[in-house]
Amino acid sequence: FRYYNGNSYCYVENTANLKVDKLFSLNIWAYMDNWRAWMGDMRLISCTEGGGWNIETNGEYIQAAINTGSYSTGYLAHAPSLSPGWHMFTMTFSYLTSQFKGYCDGELKFTVTTPSAYIRYHDSNYIMIGCESTGDLNPGGCYFKGRLGEIRLIAGELTATEISSLYNKKPITFTTDKVILANSVCPRVSSIMFNPHGNVT
Repeated sequence: FRYYNGNSYCYVENTANLKVDKLFSLNIWAYMDNWRAWMGDMRLISCTEGGGWNIETNGEYIQAAINTGSYSTGYLAHAPSLSPGWHMFTMTFSYLTSQFKGYCDGELKFTVTTPSAYIRYHDSNYIMIGCESTGDLNPGGCYFKGRLGEIRLIAGELTATEISSLYNKKPITFTTDKVILANSVCPRVSSIMFNPHGNVT
């Protein structure tokens, strides 16, 4: 993890194999004691500098965005309506249908037809976990003030059944004091907690 002006975040280095552009799924678990308390702009995960995708809070909503030449967005949840604790957010994309889908806790929340069949990416942006992406490894603010659990970046479109299974099986056990942050490409990044004061343990 890294510190920046008292805020915490992680990054995954810019590599071509992480810039999945045809069949794509992203699954992330996030925790807040009170989802109503931290409205505004926060990024759970982002690589949207000049392209890419993210999951963010935007006002009272948690939304997903994807760039296929222009940005398409959809609401995953009304944040103040979420119960305290862990929630799972998922986004998928298929070039076969140009459909971008979003799920919250295993339930489909939106389907958007995108203007193009391929995800566009910036040449040099990193995947930023817990903050906004820029054109390099430097954070762009919008720090997440909660906790993040298992992150899966998949070169394939998860089905609704597979997403429901991920939610119901809860592949790792979460606790309030320690979270394993992982993805399907890099087996384990670190043990990290983002808290409302920007500290990491």
